[in-house]
Amino acid sequence: MLKNENIICVSTMNWDFLWTRKQRFMDMLAKKGNRILYVEPTFSVAAKVRQGGTSLKVGFWPRLSQVRGNLYVLTPSLMFPFARFKCIRDINQRIFIWQVRWAQKKLNLRRPILWTYVPVYHKLAGKFFEKLFIYDCVDEHSAYPAAKKELLKVLEEKIIKTADVVFVTSWRLYEKKKLLNKNTFYVPNGVDFEFFRDVLTNKRVPKDMMAIKGPVIGWIGGVRSWLDFDLIEYIAETNPQWSIVFVGPVTEKVNLEPLQKLKNVFFLGEKAKEEIPVYLQNFDVCLIHSGKNKEKGQKLKPLVDYFITHNDSSIKNYYEAFKKMPKMKVYEKIIFINGNYEIDAKELEKKFQKTTQNKDFNNFELICIKNKELINLLKKWSK
Repeated sequence: MLKNENIICVSTMNWDFLWTRKQRFMDMLAKKGNRILYVEPTFSVAAKVRQGGTSLKVGFWPRLSQVRGNLYVLTPSLMFPFARFKCIRDINQRIFIWQVRWAQKKLNLRRPILWTYVPVYHKLAGKFFEKLFIYDCVDEHSAYPAAKKELLKVLEEKIIKTADVVFVTSWRLYEKKKLLNKNTFYVPNGVDFEFFRDVLTNKRVPKDMMAIKGPVIGWIGGVRSWLDFDLIEYIAETNPQWSIVFVGPVTEKVNLEPLQKLKNVFFLGEKAKEEIPVYLQNFDVCLIHSGKNKEKGQKLKPLVDYFITHNDSSIKNYYEAFKKMPKMKVYEKIIFINGNYEIDAKELEKKFQKTTQNKDFNNFELICIKNKELINLLKKWSK
């Protein structure tokens, strides 16, 4: 593992927002003695007015803050709107580069490693006298519903070709990106095993869940347009004895009114990352569901992709692909995949029945203890 290096990480996620590999990688590298400058995403003036949320803390001047000894966060200033025009993008990028250089000089980060998650920032290369340029590709960005697909494809192709090293999160991405850069490596998403396991020694119910009756179907993450709200509404209306709980911020303007009217659907908002295992512990079933891509009429599969290696087959073929993956067989007891509303509801009912019949489904600790292959895999990922 890297030690005693200077690292500038240009991220797509605010440091204190939903924690993903971006924050965890930099947190882990900082603990190993590396000096980290974590650069948060940029927002335009228009985005601040339109979106609110995480853009609200962005001002008209960059802000440098210290998380702890060797870990710093740079919040860039607001950028010009209308970035669809190349001249505006170029101006914004020059402003951004100047601000990162300002923080780099202030922290004396000489010969850093430049590590970015932003697929459109190929022009950053060489601007910070870096010794190494890493592009960490965590998703097929052009597949997002709101993405400017063709522009993203062109710009990402440039950054992949420019980077010294490319990391990808799935074999599907690996097969595509390695054609553009031979130094492409598969680095799957992992898990902080001890972080989640520690909660098992101290069973408790969060205050805002005490009045919620079980069984509980839970979602943790950003509430965004790609969620299948029609399916969730169907499950909630046809099964009023179940409670559906969302833990996480609403990160886009989505119409939640139909769900908010239902007495068995609860939006608990964003929680500190330290609290996430406690909420997970109180879920009977976890949802990983996504909505439709309106342009193609297909299911978006942002999280399931990591298990099914970005399989382009239809939803009903997922389970077959899932069963053929040796490492995934350890999850057969706790994961099922489907795309049909009625089948989903019936499968959830089966899961709830099994939680009363088999403690393995009701106690993550027992699942881990009884399945050595699973616990070893989790520990390996956490490293």
